Amino acid sequence: MMTKFPVVSGKQFLKFLQNQGFQKIRQKGSHIVMRKDGIARPLVVPNDKEVSIGVVKNNLKTAGIAEADFTAAMRKPKKGASSG
Repeated sequence: MMTKFPVVSGKQFLKFLQNQGFQKIRQKGSHIVMRKDGIARPLVVPNDKEVSIGVVKNNLKTAGIAEADFTAAMRKPKKGASSG
């Protein structure tokens, strides 16, 4: 069964990338450039309320991060959030 790909904000995606070892190197307007040693190309993340799935998937591919790992990380309950 195919799981629904999570829709995330720029802030959520940036936090995920930072947890994967990426660092913010610069920002121009709403676009934030992230880099990690060993990854040839920098990732560009728009700091929008909702980042398009295509942008997320392209950045994950460039970063060498499996979509399943991203989806699993986004499904983890937030600290202090009530379930149900």
